[in-house]
Amino acid sequence: MKLFNRPAAIIVIAGALVLLVLSLSGISDKEAVDVAKRFYQKTGVRVTAEPRVDSHWLVELMTGEKEVVVGEREKRFSLLTLSTKTKEVASFTLLQWKKSEAEKQIKLELSESEAKETIIGLASRIGLPRDFELDTIKLDKKDGLWGGIWKRKYHGYPFEKDLISIGIREGDGEFFSYWKSSSGRSCPTDVVVTREQALEIARNKVYSLLADERAHLQDYVVSSPELKIVQPNAVFGRFSPYHRANSRLAWAVMYTVNNNKQDLTIGNANFKEWFVIKIDASTGMVIGGSSAR
Repeated sequence: MKLFNRPAAIIVIAGALVLLVLSLSGISDKEAVDVAKRFYQKTGVRVTAEPRVDSHWLVELMTGEKEVVVGEREKRFSLLTLSTKTKEVASFTLLQWKKSEAEKQIKLELSESEAKETIIGLASRIGLPRDFELDTIKLDKKDGLWGGIWKRKYHGYPFEKDLISIGIREGDGEFFSYWKSSSGRSCPTDVVVTREQALEIARNKVYSLLADERAHLQDYVVSSPELKIVQPNAVFGRFSPYHRANSRLAWAVMYTVNNNKQDLTIGNANFKEWFVIKIDASTGMVIGGSSAR
């Protein structure tokens, strides 16, 4: 006598997986669309079709993000991603825009003051977290975009990877893109290791990494160490771990090679251009390198 019917068992398992995904995702499709609509309203994005979720549940589970799009796949108007954990907008990109015939005849160009006013106005309407400070607003002539960058700080120290960017078109100032990265955590900010000690620790680590006779330390220009809040990771390597450990305040020492014609590929690490060694500012331990994510 069979205790389980295979088709029924498959249905039960599939149902359980769906419930698991829903419980882990933290945000329903309807909630995601509502968040997207509020974001469009804040930023003045005019959509002519109903936003919809266009991400597979398995991808959402792996990335922690849900995609909301406007338009069909071949003619998407915009793409917006939300964090399934925080339910906040993680990124937005305007993929298509239309100009009237009158607009096409006029070559518009924002002044620097107009661009700054527009970008800061967008930031105010979006509502950026208080621990993000405006760093730069500059024009990218190649892409035709004005971009503003906000960097996150804690006790005056910048986070290595935490930032917010807002982009507008150079010509008419239309909102074009938004991107937010905020994975770091608050941490102790005691500095026991001096700048000189950090340089010495980094130098010793580099000697151990570049033992090959083809690569010598004199081939590199060493930048002045900077204190940043980082995520500990492998010193180098393609498969260094993602942000899992607690954040730490560290000295980041960058090495830039003088002559990139040398073959400085060792294992999975490519030292042809630059690499970084990170030293815990409290303990003096090497806690990461170039491949931090």
